[in-house]
Amino acid sequence: MVAPTNSNGVIAILVKSTISAPLLSLALAAKFKPRNNVVTATYTIEWKKNFIMSGFPSHLNLAKLNLRAANRKAAASVSGNTKWIDENDARIIYYLRPRARRIRIKMDAANRTVAVTVPGSASKLKDAKRFVLDKYDWILVQLEAFPPAQPFIAGGNVWLRGEIYTLHSPETRGRPKVDTELKHLIVPAHKDTLEGRTKRFLIRTAREALTHCTHVHASALGKTVDKISVRDTSSRWGSCVSRRTGNHISYSWRLICAPPFVLDYVTAHECAHLIHPDHSKNFWNLCNELVDTVKPAESWLKNHGNKLHAVGARG
Repeated sequence: MVAPTNSNGVIAILVKSTISAPLLSLALAAKFKPRNNVVTATYTIEWKKNFIMSGFPSHLNLAKLNLRAANRKAAASVSGNTKWIDENDARIIYYLRPRARRIRIKMDAANRTVAVTVPGSASKLKDAKRFVLDKYDWILVQLEAFPPAQPFIAGGNVWLRGEIYTLHSPETRGRPKVDTELKHLIVPAHKDTLEGRTKRFLIRTAREALTHCTHVHASALGKTVDKISVRDTSSRWGSCVSRRTGNHISYSWRLICAPPFVLDYVTAHECAHLIHPDHSKNFWNLCNELVDTVKPAESWLKNHGNKLHAVGARG
Protein backbone atom coordinates (compact mmCIF):
# COMPACT_ATOMS: atom_id res chain seq x y z
CA MET A 1 0.00 0.00 0.00
CA VAL A 2 1.32 3.42 -0.99
CA ALA A 3 0.24 6.38 1.13
CA PRO A 4 -0.68 9.65 -0.68
CA THR A 5 2.07 12.25 -0.65
CA ASN A 6 2.38 15.87 -1.64
CA SER A 7 5.07 17.46 -3.80
CA ASN A 8 7.49 17.55 -0.87
CA GLY A 9 7.19 13.85 -0.19
CA VAL A 10 5.12 14.46 2.97
CA ILE A 11 2.59 11.77 3.82
CA ALA A 12 -0.74 12.97 5.20
CA ILE A 13 -2.16 10.92 8.05
CA LEU A 14 -5.56 11.13 9.74
CA VAL A 15 -5.57 9.90 13.33
CA LYS A 16 -8.57 9.47 15.59
CA SER A 17 -7.92 10.65 19.15
CA THR A 18 -10.09 10.61 22.27
CA ILE A 19 -9.08 13.80 24.03
CA SER A 20 -12.57 14.44 25.42
CA ALA A 21 -15.88 12.64 25.23
CA PRO A 22 -16.34 12.76 21.44
CA LEU A 23 -13.84 11.45 18.92
CA LEU A 24 -11.81 14.34 17.54
CA SER A 25 -9.84 14.33 14.30
CA LEU A 26 -6.18 15.29 14.22
CA ALA A 27 -4.61 16.06 10.87
CA LEU A 28 -0.95 15.26 11.07
CA ALA A 29 1.74 15.70 8.47
CA ALA A 30 4.81 13.67 9.32
CA LYS A 31 8.02 13.31 7.36
CA PHE A 32 8.71 9.69 6.61
CA LYS A 33 12.01 7.92 6.07
CA PRO A 34 12.45 4.27 5.06
CA ARG A 35 14.52 2.26 7.50
CA ASN A 36 15.07 -1.48 7.16
CA ASN A 37 12.18 -1.61 4.70
CA VAL A 38 9.91 -0.14 7.37
CA VAL A 39 8.49 3.35 7.09
CA THR A 40 8.89 5.29 10.35
CA ALA A 41 7.59 8.72 11.29
CA THR A 42 9.97 11.39 12.52
CA TYR A 43 10.22 15.03 13.36
CA THR A 44 7.36 17.40 12.59
CA ILE A 45 3.66 17.51 13.34
CA GLU A 46 1.58 20.13 11.54
CA TRP A 47 -2.02 21.29 11.53
CA LYS A 48 -4.16 21.07 8.43
CA LYS A 49 -5.96 24.40 8.12
CA ASN A 50 -9.28 22.85 7.12
CA PHE A 51 -9.43 20.98 10.44
CA ILE A 52 -8.84 24.17 12.41
CA MET A 53 -11.66 25.76 10.42
CA SER A 54 -13.92 22.82 11.25
CA GLY A 55 -13.87 23.60 14.94
CA PHE A 56 -11.00 21.58 16.43
CA PRO A 57 -9.30 23.71 19.13
CA SER A 58 -6.44 25.48 17.37
CA HIS A 59 -4.72 26.37 20.65
CA LEU A 60 -3.82 22.73 21.39
CA ASN A 61 -0.06 22.19 21.29
CA LEU A 62 0.32 19.00 19.28
CA ALA A 63 4.04 18.87 19.96
CA LYS A 64 3.24 17.96 23.54
CA LEU A 65 1.34 14.88 22.35
CA ASN A 66 4.62 13.42 21.06
CA LEU A 67 2.79 11.41 18.41
CA ARG A 68 5.83 9.81 16.84
CA ALA A 69 5.75 6.31 15.41
CA ALA A 70 6.82 4.73 18.70
CA ASN A 71 4.05 6.47 20.64
CA ARG A 72 1.18 6.67 18.15
CA LYS A 73 -0.24 3.27 19.04
CA ALA A 74 -0.09 4.00 22.76
CA ALA A 75 -1.67 7.43 22.32
CA ALA A 76 -4.45 6.03 20.17
CA SER A 77 -5.20 3.38 22.78
CA VAL A 78 -6.05 5.96 25.43
CA SER A 79 -9.82 5.86 25.44
CA GLY A 80 -11.33 6.81 28.75
CA ASN A 81 -9.55 6.75 32.10
CA THR A 82 -6.05 8.12 32.57
CA LYS A 83 -6.33 8.09 36.36
CA TRP A 84 -7.32 5.30 38.75
CA ILE A 85 -7.68 5.19 42.54
CA ASP A 86 -6.47 2.00 44.20
CA GLU A 87 -9.44 -0.06 45.40
CA ASN A 88 -7.63 -1.08 48.60
CA ASP A 89 -6.01 2.24 49.57
CA ALA A 90 -7.55 5.48 48.28
CA ARG A 91 -4.29 7.33 48.98
CA ILE A 92 -2.65 5.50 46.07
CA ILE A 93 -3.48 6.99 42.67
CA TYR A 94 -2.36 5.61 39.30
CA TYR A 95 -1.68 8.00 36.43
CA LEU A 96 -1.34 6.92 32.79
CA ARG A 97 1.78 8.43 31.20
CA PRO A 98 2.15 7.34 27.53
CA ARG A 99 5.67 8.78 27.30
CA ALA A 100 6.97 7.09 30.46
CA ARG A 101 9.18 4.02 30.16
CA ARG A 102 8.91 2.51 33.63
CA ILE A 103 6.64 2.29 36.66
CA ARG A 104 7.42 4.95 39.25
CA ILE A 105 6.17 5.64 42.77
CA LYS A 106 6.24 9.24 43.95
CA MET A 107 5.17 10.53 47.35
CA ASP A 108 2.97 13.65 47.23
CA ALA A 109 3.34 15.30 50.63
CA ALA A 110 1.12 18.26 49.75
CA ASN A 111 -1.87 16.00 49.02
CA ARG A 112 -0.87 13.14 51.36
CA THR A 113 -1.11 10.71 48.48
CA VAL A 114 1.06 8.36 46.43
CA ALA A 115 1.31 8.94 42.68
CA VAL A 116 2.08 5.84 40.62
CA THR A 117 3.13 6.20 36.98
CA VAL A 118 1.58 3.71 34.57
CA PRO A 119 3.87 3.75 31.52
CA GLY A 120 2.80 3.39 27.91
CA SER A 121 -0.81 2.23 27.90
CA ALA A 122 -3.61 1.19 30.23
CA SER A 123 -2.62 -2.45 29.72
CA LYS A 124 0.26 -1.78 32.15
CA LEU A 125 -2.12 -0.97 35.01
CA LYS A 126 -2.05 -4.56 36.30
CA ASP A 127 1.76 -4.51 36.34
CA ALA A 128 1.70 -1.22 38.25
CA LYS A 129 -0.69 -2.66 40.84
CA ARG A 130 1.52 -5.70 41.34
CA PHE A 131 4.52 -3.39 41.78
CA VAL A 132 2.64 -1.35 44.39
CA LEU A 133 1.60 -4.49 46.25
CA ASP A 134 5.22 -5.62 46.37
CA LYS A 135 6.31 -2.21 47.75
CA TYR A 136 3.28 -1.61 49.97
CA ASP A 137 5.12 -1.91 53.30
CA TRP A 138 7.66 0.64 52.12
CA ILE A 139 4.83 2.94 50.94
CA LEU A 140 3.20 2.82 54.38
CA VAL A 141 6.48 3.81 56.03
CA GLN A 142 6.81 6.79 53.68
CA LEU A 143 3.23 7.90 54.33
CA GLU A 144 3.79 7.76 58.08
CA ALA A 145 6.95 9.84 57.67
CA PHE A 146 5.03 12.81 56.27
CA PRO A 147 5.27 15.83 58.60
CA PRO A 148 2.01 16.82 60.33
CA ALA A 149 -0.38 18.50 57.91
CA GLN A 150 -1.02 22.23 58.25
CA PRO A 151 -4.49 22.70 56.73
CA PHE A 152 -5.72 26.22 56.16
CA ILE A 153 -8.29 26.31 58.96
CA ALA A 154 -9.04 28.95 61.58
CA GLY A 155 -6.80 28.41 64.60
CA GLY A 156 -4.41 26.19 62.67
CA ASN A 157 -0.64 26.62 62.45
CA VAL A 158 1.08 27.67 59.23
CA TRP A 159 4.76 27.99 58.34
CA LEU A 160 5.57 31.52 57.14
CA ARG A 161 9.08 32.88 56.61
CA GLY A 162 10.51 30.07 58.72
CA GLU A 163 8.25 30.65 61.73
CA ILE A 164 4.97 29.22 62.95
CA TYR A 165 1.98 31.53 62.58
CA THR A 166 -1.58 30.99 63.76
CA LEU A 167 -4.22 31.43 61.11
CA HIS A 168 -7.07 33.73 62.14
CA SER A 169 -10.23 34.35 60.15
CA PRO A 170 -12.30 37.22 61.59
CA GLU A 171 -15.87 37.67 60.41
CA THR A 172 -15.06 41.02 58.84
CA ARG A 173 -14.14 42.24 55.41
CA GLY A 174 -10.63 43.27 54.53
CA ARG A 175 -7.36 42.22 53.03
CA PRO A 176 -5.18 39.48 54.51
CA LYS A 177 -2.34 40.73 56.68
CA VAL A 178 0.51 39.43 58.81
CA ASP A 179 1.03 40.40 62.46
CA THR A 180 4.73 39.70 62.98
CA GLU A 181 4.60 40.51 66.71
CA LEU A 182 1.77 38.17 67.65
CA LYS A 183 2.69 35.72 64.87
CA HIS A 184 -0.82 35.86 63.45
CA LEU A 185 -1.77 35.35 59.82
CA ILE A 186 -5.09 37.18 59.50
CA VAL A 187 -7.25 36.23 56.53
CA PRO A 188 -10.82 37.57 56.63
CA ALA A 189 -12.89 34.94 54.85
CA HIS A 190 -15.89 32.67 55.15
CA LYS A 191 -15.16 29.15 56.31
CA ASP A 192 -15.80 27.78 52.82
CA THR A 193 -13.38 30.21 51.16
CA LEU A 194 -10.67 30.43 53.81
CA GLU A 195 -8.48 27.72 52.28
CA GLY A 196 -8.45 29.25 48.81
CA ARG A 197 -7.96 32.81 49.97
CA THR A 198 -5.10 31.87 52.31
CA LYS A 199 -3.28 29.99 49.57
CA ARG A 200 -3.72 32.85 47.10
CA PHE A 201 -2.33 35.30 49.66
CA LEU A 202 0.75 33.15 50.26
CA ILE A 203 1.32 32.74 46.52
CA ARG A 204 1.02 36.49 45.98
CA THR A 205 3.41 37.17 48.86
CA ALA A 206 5.86 34.60 47.50
CA ARG A 207 5.75 36.12 44.02
CA GLU A 208 6.60 39.57 45.39
CA ALA A 209 9.56 38.31 47.43
CA LEU A 210 10.88 35.99 44.72
CA THR A 211 10.59 38.66 42.01
CA HIS A 212 12.50 41.20 44.10
CA CYS A 213 15.35 38.85 45.01
CA THR A 214 15.60 37.52 41.46
CA HIS A 215 16.01 40.96 39.94
CA VAL A 216 18.61 41.90 42.56
CA HIS A 217 20.81 38.87 41.81
CA ALA A 218 20.25 38.98 38.05
CA SER A 219 21.24 42.65 38.00
CA ALA A 220 24.43 41.85 39.92
CA LEU A 221 25.31 39.42 37.13
CA GLY A 222 24.43 41.87 34.37
CA LYS A 223 21.52 39.67 33.32
CA THR A 224 17.78 40.13 32.93
CA VAL A 225 15.00 37.67 33.66
CA ASP A 226 12.13 38.02 31.22
CA LYS A 227 9.64 35.80 33.00
CA ILE A 228 9.22 34.65 36.60
CA SER A 229 6.70 31.92 37.37
CA VAL A 230 5.47 30.79 40.78
CA ARG A 231 4.00 27.29 40.92
CA ASP A 232 3.24 24.46 43.31
CA THR A 233 6.08 22.13 42.38
CA SER A 234 6.76 18.89 44.22
CA SER A 235 10.35 18.04 43.34
CA ARG A 236 12.18 21.31 42.66
CA TRP A 237 12.37 24.57 44.53
CA GLY A 238 13.35 26.38 41.36
CA SER A 239 14.37 25.94 37.74
CA CYS A 240 16.04 28.14 35.14
CA VAL A 241 15.63 28.07 31.37
CA SER A 242 17.80 30.32 29.24
CA ARG A 243 16.94 30.66 25.56
CA ARG A 244 17.39 33.17 22.79
CA THR A 245 13.80 34.22 23.30
CA GLY A 246 14.50 35.14 26.92
CA ASN A 247 15.35 33.91 30.39
CA HIS A 248 12.64 32.16 32.41
CA ILE A 249 12.92 31.19 36.09
CA SER A 250 10.26 29.21 37.90
CA TYR A 251 9.90 28.80 41.68
CA SER A 252 7.80 26.95 44.23
CA TRP A 253 5.48 29.31 46.10
CA ARG A 254 6.24 27.30 49.24
CA LEU A 255 9.58 29.07 49.55
CA ILE A 256 7.70 31.89 51.27
CA CYS A 257 7.19 29.44 54.14
CA ALA A 258 10.97 29.01 54.56
CA PRO A 259 13.29 31.50 56.29
CA PRO A 260 14.09 34.56 54.12
CA PHE A 261 17.74 33.54 53.76
CA VAL A 262 16.61 30.25 52.18
CA LEU A 263 14.34 31.99 49.69
CA ASP A 264 17.11 34.45 48.84
CA TYR A 265 19.60 31.62 48.32
CA VAL A 266 17.30 29.75 45.93
CA THR A 267 16.88 32.88 43.79
CA ALA A 268 20.67 33.36 43.74
CA HIS A 269 21.10 29.69 42.82
CA GLU A 270 18.75 29.98 39.85
CA CYS A 271 20.24 33.29 38.69
CA ALA A 272 23.71 31.72 38.77
CA HIS A 273 22.41 29.23 36.19
CA LEU A 274 22.09 32.17 33.78
CA ILE A 275 25.90 32.10 33.68
CA HIS A 276 26.63 28.43 34.36
CA PRO A 277 23.89 26.02 33.26
CA ASP A 278 25.38 23.23 35.40
CA HIS A 279 26.56 22.52 38.94
CA SER A 280 30.26 22.84 38.28
CA LYS A 281 32.82 24.31 40.65
CA ASN A 282 32.51 27.65 38.84
CA PHE A 283 28.75 27.58 39.43
CA TRP A 284 29.12 27.07 43.19
CA ASN A 285 31.82 29.73 43.36
CA LEU A 286 29.39 32.16 41.73
CA CYS A 287 26.65 31.21 44.20
CA ASN A 288 29.00 31.98 47.06
CA GLU A 289 29.77 35.36 45.52
CA LEU A 290 26.07 36.22 45.37
CA VAL A 291 25.18 35.06 48.90
CA ASP A 292 27.09 33.82 51.94
CA THR A 293 24.35 31.39 52.99
CA VAL A 294 24.79 28.54 50.51
CA LYS A 295 25.65 25.81 53.01
CA PRO A 296 23.15 26.77 55.75
CA ALA A 297 20.36 27.21 53.19
CA GLU A 298 21.10 23.84 51.57
CA SER A 299 21.17 22.26 55.02
CA TRP A 300 17.84 23.84 55.99
CA LEU A 301 16.13 22.59 52.86
CA LYS A 302 17.55 19.11 53.36
CA ASN A 303 16.35 18.91 56.98
CA HIS A 304 13.10 20.88 56.81
CA GLY A 305 12.08 21.06 53.16
CA ASN A 306 9.42 18.36 53.58
CA LYS A 307 7.66 20.58 56.14
CA LEU A 308 6.98 23.15 53.45
CA HIS A 309 4.90 20.62 51.55
CA ALA A 310 2.76 20.14 54.65
CA VAL A 311 1.56 23.75 54.46
CA GLY A 312 -2.02 23.70 53.24
CA ALA A 313 -2.15 19.90 53.25
CA ARG A 314 -5.40 18.43 54.49
CA GLY A 315 -5.01 16.12 57.42
